[in-house]
Amino acid sequence: MAYSLNTARSGSLTLQLYDNRDIYRDKYTGDITDNQKLVNNYLKASLLYRYNFSKKLFVQTDLTLQHVMSAVNNAKENNWLFLPTLYLSYKTSERGRVVVNAVSGYV
Repeated sequence: MAYSLNTARSGSLTLQLYDNRDIYRDKYTGDITDNQKLVNNYLKASLLYRYNFSKKLFVQTDLTLQHVMSAVNNAKENNWLFLPTLYLSYKTSERGRVVVNAVSGYV
């Protein structure tokens, strides 16, 4: 789900909500037969703001709050993450652009 609002100077404000769940089931056979279930759930809320200084230069911020829940069989892990991102873009020609990104992430 996303909601966008256009602002001054062709800027924009966007709110996004995202939920994704991955489930994997594996069966191992050999001397001992074993089963494993892996569940990953990601709930993400992002607030993006873009401001155009001119036709060549814009800046965009992305403030993301993400909840990650992972479970392997009965072992669970929950994390709340704040993942801010800053983009700065300058158009050098019709086919060229210089982009600087400052990104935080989680593995």
